[in-house]
Amino acid sequence: KKLQRLFSAHKAFAVFIFFLTMLYKVRARTHDNIPSIAPALPIIGHVAFLNKYFFNGWLDKSTEILRQKGEKVGMVSMSIPTRTQIYVVDPKVADLVFRERFDDAVKSKASFDPFKELLGQGI
Repeated sequence: KKLQRLFSAHKAFAVFIFFLTMLYKVRARTHDNIPSIAPALPIIGHVAFLNKYFFNGWLDKSTEILRQKGEKVGMVSMSIPTRTQIYVVDPKVADLVFRERFDDAVKSKASFDPFKELLGQGI
């Protein structure tokens, strides 16, 4: 019986460590050199911010923030677990990324593929 309890405790500990490892791998990470759209929480990033405004004025709130930040920076980032999205705010940066140096800019498959049918390889 002692051996069974000990084995069960080790199994539970292993599952707990596995859970922590997976949580660490998928956690939201703020971008290292692009300012954040709003303050981010550890692990979940901007999920609370997104949840607060997504169905209640998301377009107005994001437009307001992008206008404020756009006066100072060319891009802002928003992080949720497994992904960071970058929003281009400055028209000069958008022209550089989407026209002048389109092939040099890294675009995620998940974000870009839905638009590929419409846009092709460039704008």
